[in-house]
Amino acid sequence: EPIGLVLGAGALMELMAEHHYEELEGGLLEAVGRLFKTDLAMYVYPMKDRDSGQLLTAANLPVVEGIRDLYAFIHSRGRITDIENYDASLLDIFSPDVLAMIRRGDAGWEELVPEKAAVLIRERRLFGLPG
Repeated sequence: EPIGLVLGAGALMELMAEHHYEELEGGLLEAVGRLFKTDLAMYVYPMKDRDSGQLLTAANLPVVEGIRDLYAFIHSRGRITDIENYDASLLDIFSPDVLAMIRRGDAGWEELVPEKAAVLIRERRLFGLPG
């Protein structure tokens, strides 16, 4: 049965970073093979590049040269697909910033996450939320 994984463009860039797979004999190639040996599809939510303001998607993701062809192959097979119906007003929210706000106990983080998520985070003191 197919498996769908939804992730942001930033998370996909991090997932494709070779240094995460140095302990595998086949490195990133082995990791990608393991990941896609099942009927997995990745659906990518775009992000706005902080420096350029460019919209980064699965189609234009800046992938390092050594794996560009591998990424292009996976993308061309439809295993990595853009989410097209996204909320552009959310593109200025960066999860690492929200996580840092939660850990510091800064006010305002609740406005940056869905209400149900904020309730769970507060109730369960998730992500290092100060008590």
